[in-house]
Amino acid sequence: MNTKYQDIETALPASIDAEKTILGAILLEGALCNEALQLVGPNDFYLESHRQILNAMVKLSKNGQPIDILTVTNALGKSADSIGGAAYVASLIDGVPHQRSVEEYAKIVRDRSRSRDLISAANGVITKSMDGNAPDEVLGELQQQVSELVARGYRRTALALPEVGLEWLNELHAIRKIKNDVIGLTTAIPELDKITTGIRQSELWVIGARPAVGKSALGRQIALANAMQGKRVVIFTLEMTAKQVLSCSVAAYGQGSIPFYKLRDPRELTDSQLEQVQEWTAEVCKLPLVLDETGNLTASDLVARARLHATRGADLFVVDYLQRMRGEARQTNLERVAAASNAVCELAKSTGVPVIALSQLRKAPNGQEDREPTADDLKETGEIYQDAATCVLLHRPVERQNHNVLHRPALLLVPKQRFGDSDVRLELTFNKRTLTFQEQWSN
Repeated sequence: MNTKYQDIETALPASIDAEKTILGAILLEGALCNEALQLVGPNDFYLESHRQILNAMVKLSKNGQPIDILTVTNALGKSADSIGGAAYVASLIDGVPHQRSVEEYAKIVRDRSRSRDLISAANGVITKSMDGNAPDEVLGELQQQVSELVARGYRRTALALPEVGLEWLNELHAIRKIKNDVIGLTTAIPELDKITTGIRQSELWVIGARPAVGKSALGRQIALANAMQGKRVVIFTLEMTAKQVLSCSVAAYGQGSIPFYKLRDPRELTDSQLEQVQEWTAEVCKLPLVLDETGNLTASDLVARARLHATRGADLFVVDYLQRMRGEARQTNLERVAAASNAVCELAKSTGVPVIALSQLRKAPNGQEDREPTADDLKETGEIYQDAATCVLLHRPVERQNHNVLHRPALLLVPKQRFGDSDVRLELTFNKRTLTFQEQWSN
């Protein structure tokens, strides 16, 4: 390594040689400027002189002008002298490899840049904490910075159609080898799995229902079913506590042999039942199921936490529920829920981890409680319906006879399925012993 830069590189993470290689390659072949910009920008470069040179190259490229030693030196203007003039620009070509690609060097520069940003964020936390700033304020700023840094790790270059075609064909061949009945993650409802092929990568699913109908129950049921298949599932429970979610999950795990109401009032349990509950709890706690009960999250807070879980191998996110997310300053309810919907949609797309977002539906008008819900009933905004790849609505109609309330079969409606049939109707039964939905309807 050039000794001129040795002290610089030991001070902070940087690769001056990689920066020079990128700039030199662009000088030799101007079209490589666009390739480099897919992965790095001027601010990712450590040396100010290199930032100025890349900025000059970007300006030339945008104007449709050739990129060479002369044009770059001219574009630098008065600042050219401070960085060594045409002689330094020309020196960038020295030692440039023969292959005409800068991707690997750009990845090195990007990674060093991210490392420097991490160091800067950590130093900022130390400084603000020493200055007496409120911990919640410091943590909030850190969380936002980390979210942005993780997001940069998912940055991907634009793909040419042949590359897309190759990826797609490889995916087709991989899917043909799947022996399971369902291609994606299970919905815990076999008929729904069959109709949708399961919950696939990068998809946002929305489950909507009116209060007390069972959207949280179905969300938990899907989470537990996938965790039992070895999938790492993260539930963001914005309404219930982690212990409440666990108690419901244990009841479902027991498949009804001990009804849920006995877990609510353990005085009803026999000694043998208590022993059984303890065994079930131990087994559920071994599952790759993560319960995040952090309340009062904004959309950006949740995305930051989710991206960290994605780096740890998360296979599915469940958000319970969208309307419980806190808004940013001066956001209306409409803007708040729209932002939450957009955020989880982008989260699924950028990480590849599917998201199930639960959503409140508007209460039915008096006297119309039995009216089937539609996509128009999604509360606050139509953004939720637009963002969803699949929209599922739950309905539990009741029948009143001689002042008695009789529950008819629950309905699972699919008004939207971006990649398949819509207007799907399935009859289910809600099992109060397990707090789960089942396909077989019985009185």
